[in-house]
Amino acid sequence: MEHFWLKRPQLARRVTMMFFSSIAFGLALAGTVQGEPQKHRFQLSAYVILILVLFISEVVIAWWRYKLDQGIEKIVETARKNASDT
Repeated sequence: MEHFWLKRPQLARRVTMMFFSSIAFGLALAGTVQGEPQKHRFQLSAYVILILVLFISEVVIAWWRYKLDQGIEKIVETARKNASDT
């Protein structure tokens, strides 16, 4: 657990998410002052960026959880093996 929360780059992941979310917000805000053909493009770009940020972030978290579960499984197996030996 310590490795999952303290050794993984949690802060870097959140900062990266905020950076790209800010870019998406800027595009959406810029789209509100544009004319109709440009407005749609800016706002669509903002949606695409937000969807990609959320998807990639969830994939990273799922990978970290998978690694965490593998580590927990190793600990459980070792404990079972030690319990059966005694």
